[in-house]
Amino acid sequence: MLQLLKELDTEPYTASTELISAEEAAELAKKEMGEDFLDILGGVSPIPANIQLRIAADYAQPDSMRWIVEHLRKDDRMQDVAYNTMTVDNMDKRMREAWLIVGGTCLLLLIVAVALINNTIRLAIYSKRLLIRTMHLVGATGWFIKRPFLGQSLLQGLVAGLLAIGMLVLGLRFLFDLAPDLKTIIDMRMLAMTFAAVLLLGLVIALVSTWFAVRRYIRMDLDELHWS
Repeated sequence: MLQLLKELDTEPYTASTELISAEEAAELAKKEMGEDFLDILGGVSPIPANIQLRIAADYAQPDSMRWIVEHLRKDDRMQDVAYNTMTVDNMDKRMREAWLIVGGTCLLLLIVAVALINNTIRLAIYSKRLLIRTMHLVGATGWFIKRPFLGQSLLQGLVAGLLAIGMLVLGLRFLFDLAPDLKTIIDMRMLAMTFAAVLLLGLVIALVSTWFAVRRYIRMDLDELHWS
């Protein structure tokens, strides 16, 4: 069993493994049943030692689970391989529905966030449009004028991104407190990529909005500048 455990640990679909002895299995069964069934059986447990295999998140799908079970059953050392097929199928269905709802909501929130950030930056640049025009008239280059505004927007985007990541971390901690089992299905690599994407998106939106807002007032005619 120890040799089998080591082999399972090297499989790409394995998240973790745990060896449960016959005694430990009997204790778990007693807790679930709420009574000592060993007394009825003369103290002999019918539950053999077993290996609990936790599947990696990328393989936690009905098709992958069926393939893993068929693959394991071909091993002569296996007496039986069992998992709750209905639960896995229902979870996959619910997860697909949840991802559609979450994806649509995130897209809508992203559009609203981009619009709000863009309008806020444009209003901030608008209040300094005469300063921008004055700098342009005395010979300042476009890059010289844009540089301080871009630096400020870069700092604001960085702070906003870090605050967003902090809120996500707090939200995850709250979810983990409610459902500790979620820790086993969270892909830390994907979570890190999500945090990086949030930070990068905040920086890009701030920089692009600032660039076009300053560029607009540099090119604007004087009469239009006063009445814009």
